[in-house]
Amino acid sequence: MAYINIRPLFYSLLVVCGLGLFTLPFLSVRFYHHSAQVLGDLQVVPQNDTAEASIASTPSGPRISVVVIWQGEYKPYLNNFFTSFRANNDSVELIWVDLGDRDGNANCLDVSPWTGSSEESNIKSICLSRRDYWALHRDYFCSRWDCTENESELVLQTMISRSEGDWYKSWFRLWRGYVFRHFMHPSVEWWGWADPDTFMGNFRSQFPWAATEYDVLIPAMPDPLLYLRGHLCFFRMGPITETKMNQYGNLANVNAYFGNHRPFFATEESEFSSFVLRSPSITFLMLPYALVELGFDRMLPNTAKFCSSQGVFTMQGPFAKEDLPPAFPNFPVLSIPQVASPKMFTDGNETATYPIELIEGSNKEELWFPSEYATHYDLDWSRGSEGVMRYIGRGGPFTGGSQGVWEHIEPRKPTVVARAVHDPYFEVGLYEGLYAHFFEEKHHAPWVKDLPLEPLEPYQILVTYFDYGVEIWDQRTGSVVWRVAGKDQPHAKRGHLRRANHHRL
Repeated sequence: MAYINIRPLFYSLLVVCGLGLFTLPFLSVRFYHHSAQVLGDLQVVPQNDTAEASIASTPSGPRISVVVIWQGEYKPYLNNFFTSFRANNDSVELIWVDLGDRDGNANCLDVSPWTGSSEESNIKSICLSRRDYWALHRDYFCSRWDCTENESELVLQTMISRSEGDWYKSWFRLWRGYVFRHFMHPSVEWWGWADPDTFMGNFRSQFPWAATEYDVLIPAMPDPLLYLRGHLCFFRMGPITETKMNQYGNLANVNAYFGNHRPFFATEESEFSSFVLRSPSITFLMLPYALVELGFDRMLPNTAKFCSSQGVFTMQGPFAKEDLPPAFPNFPVLSIPQVASPKMFTDGNETATYPIELIEGSNKEELWFPSEYATHYDLDWSRGSEGVMRYIGRGGPFTGGSQGVWEHIEPRKPTVVARAVHDPYFEVGLYEGLYAHFFEEKHHAPWVKDLPLEPLEPYQILVTYFDYGVEIWDQRTGSVVWRVAGKDQPHAKRGHLRRANHHRL
């Protein structure tokens, strides 16, 4: 692990690339280069030889760069977060920006035990003091605002003083990829943000690589309320999309920043969402919930989520009462199959597109942000059968309403059959997703604090049952190698409990 002063490196990059827009005075950071070699010979193999899978990576490097801001001590879910990025080392890189301690010093978390330490890495750990972190933001915006020397220093001091209210590092999130682009691989075509309580699936087969016509990709449409997801979102690299983001009025110039930029704490889900969704020039694609994020049924300890280096899956539902699979801890170890990559916008009789109108404001009582920033539409549930996938977008191949926005309906995503390792007659249907999100589990599941420090092996699967419990399976032997129970729950006798002896510890 090396300490590198990046000031000379940046100066050289600026000269060579002809950027010349700003300098980085007094900036010294620790730069850690980590590797996927901790997983041995693991390779992320395309799960199906499809066109979308084949364009997931290029010889020149990753196509997606995800920038995560961290401050504080180690959390048990970080291990799996890093593991999931290492498994995507041919298509995605992670820029891990650590802000050090709460006093503003560059005393950063050592993540090398979970990220490796080789030169061939897709995880870059950058340690910044509070001042250096905000200096990068100041330099980016002042290069656009033509700040004077006095204004430049005042912008920096204002950013630092106001940062105490920005707990979620939200206030400049739309520009995160541009502020930190000097750390990114030059091959990157998309940048994104992510929360570390997620587990990334197989981007090679599950990311919509063909969606190149959009400025913004928004995973997981939640309901008629539309907003950018704070835990995962992607933006097109390049000056066209960057210029559109810089049309945001409260950061149009230095005076607008001083006077107007005092955002709400979850800014990307409120103010920035209303800006992106309501701006006619910004194209976006909001993906169906079933296609990307893996949901759960908090009432049932049967709806497991499966996370591994090969991908993330969840069980098909809803279930008839008589067909409920075994509940934790009696769920049999499954052999997770490889599945085909989903195709964006299939052709068929069950597809349809409708123009829709965005409605500003909301009458929902449980909004977590001011209703003036809410954007929704009147969802017509009669369009499409149960379980259909609904895309919402502006731009691309479809014609929208007066604001250019449309709803596109696709048939329900097909499932893949997974069978129990020790009982081929036991099978369930699984959906594959782009990622799994453990937000609810992080706050409600008592097992989260007990997650192992050791990274998942390529042959292991992390299986979670909401707050009922968690297991790690070994697919080679069909055994449970680690288990922690969650809250108490009745062990009702259901159809396949007799098979529990196949997966004792």
